[in-house]
Amino acid sequence: MHILLATDGSEHSECALRFVTRLQLSPEDRVTVLHVIGDHSPDVTHIKSIVAPRILDSARTILEGQPAQTTTLLREGYADVRIVETAKDTGADLIVMGARGLKPLPSVIYGSITRSVVIQAPVPVFVIQMPRELPGPQLKILYATDGSDCALDAGRLLCEMPFPDDSEVSVLHVIPSGIDIPQKFHLELDAMIRETAEKIRAVELKKSEKVLELSFESFKGRYSKAYTVTKFGDPPTEIIETAESLKSDVIVVGSRGVRGIKGMLGSTSRNVFRHARCSVLIGRKRQV
Repeated sequence: MHILLATDGSEHSECALRFVTRLQLSPEDRVTVLHVIGDHSPDVTHIKSIVAPRILDSARTILEGQPAQTTTLLREGYADVRIVETAKDTGADLIVMGARGLKPLPSVIYGSITRSVVIQAPVPVFVIQMPRELPGPQLKILYATDGSDCALDAGRLLCEMPFPDDSEVSVLHVIPSGIDIPQKFHLELDAMIRETAEKIRAVELKKSEKVLELSFESFKGRYSKAYTVTKFGDPPTEIIETAESLKSDVIVVGSRGVRGIKGMLGSTSRNVFRHARCSVLIGRKRQV
């Protein structure tokens, strides 16, 4: 796998670099570390050009010891444009970025560069969050699926990712059911209505089993610890809450949206990306 890791030298970028060292990389894998000197006045550009080699040296130091081939690149221009261009030019399979957002807030509001890269990238994007506590010995991954093609693409990406073999993977399907009624209101309903609701719920659970089985097949045998979970409710909310309850390190979601001027993520992946408190891997078919 060829990873393009964009760094600006911040603690968020260095967190992303440290996360890469947790991956199960091999000498056949490549990591290209990219630093972009932004579009500034000549004086500011001169200062940043002096600091840039130190930023890349710091990145090399963090990655030292991991087996993948490591190279560095320095470019000038708009960071989001250069990151996307470099991914195409170098044939990268994955873009990794630190989650540099505006905090503290109830949810993370990502900077414009991160949002733009996520929308425009021709390959999957892995946005790394700074952990709120020391990471555990095992990587915990939550793979959210609805059985769609883009979700299955995300599952195949999960199979290809150099995550450690002993990572714990939970496969989640959320049923966005309008018929789901809280238990405390069941006694107030007519028996026939209750029976109808229970039949619909049973049908939805059967469909969920098929979705989970299909999604499980996309990475079957890749990880030694894998489980399935079904929830009812609003998909983004349930995905985020499940990640919180499981203390997941990574959420894996597919990207249903289109790229370009009208580019945007699908509503579920967009909301998960905006509000998740852990790292998010956004899968999409490679476009380069």
